[in-house]
Amino acid sequence: MLDLLAALAQLGLDPDELCHAAGVDPQALGKPDSRIPTEQFVGILVEAERRRQDPLIGMHAGEHSEPRGPVAYLLMSHGSLADGLRAMSRVAALAVDRIRVELDIGLETASVLFHPHDPTFESSPHAVEYLLAAILRLIRRAYPDLELCEVDFRHARISGAEEAARVFGAPVRFAAADNRIVFPGHELQKPSRLGNPLVTDQLTKLATALAAEVTPFASLEDRVAQTARALLASGVRPHRAVVARRLGMSQRSLQRGLEAERTTFRAVQESVVWELVEALLSDSTLKLDAVARSVGFGDQAAFSKAFRRWKGCTPARYRAQLAASGG
Repeated sequence: MLDLLAALAQLGLDPDELCHAAGVDPQALGKPDSRIPTEQFVGILVEAERRRQDPLIGMHAGEHSEPRGPVAYLLMSHGSLADGLRAMSRVAALAVDRIRVELDIGLETASVLFHPHDPTFESSPHAVEYLLAAILRLIRRAYPDLELCEVDFRHARISGAEEAARVFGAPVRFAAADNRIVFPGHELQKPSRLGNPLVTDQLTKLATALAAEVTPFASLEDRVAQTARALLASGVRPHRAVVARRLGMSQRSLQRGLEAERTTFRAVQESVVWELVEALLSDSTLKLDAVARSVGFGDQAAFSKAFRRWKGCTPARYRAQLAASGG
């Protein structure tokens, strides 16, 4: 929802006004435990269409979306398109609860199929078109010269195919059998320009933490670390009160439990946060603002201040040191 609102703002629409019209509580968007109902997501797009008089508002918003956050970086950081798409198929439901993404490899072409499995989402052409346009924009950030064969949608449209072809950079078919992006099979081996094994390793941990809702852990320290990674995967800094609530504990019980294991909440939290920070900083293509927001800082200034306490230098200087050392 936050990415959608940011994209619509690029089109000149006011996010607060859209939220008010669609019944979305803006404060809920900042809470790590919030899940936004599909009806409200679709409602935002309906209101955006009304205000701009744009029957293709979904794909136009997708065209302006900016990929961010650990889950997005997971797709981009894999060494090849095939590995990145397989990773996306495993973690897609973390963004949209019921969605399933399938990689279908044929003799000459390969397809990424999208199955929302949500009647409200599927009934909205805007939502489906936004989804595919945003994902394609994400893929093209890592694979800018990706060759496409076509893009298919299950829903029908009387007009708009020419504009859709411009947005997607490929022929677009409506009233097709599936929602899919089709490309030549040889593209699967294309290397990502953002490939980074260190980033992939860290973000795989975060995605696993989100997906594993009920997983037995050997220690409270492990449970705290896993919960912290889950919050970071949502771009939220893991504060003590939020982690305790996620674990169904009081803050006092959390503190006592960690003391019994000879550690503290701050030690576990900082270990997880800065482990991820170091991995993200090793990717020189990521802006410092994006790194800051990916670990839950509200702005780059707050992140830089905390970073100086941790490493004794600015993030930019530390990134330069990593590059100089080959890290």
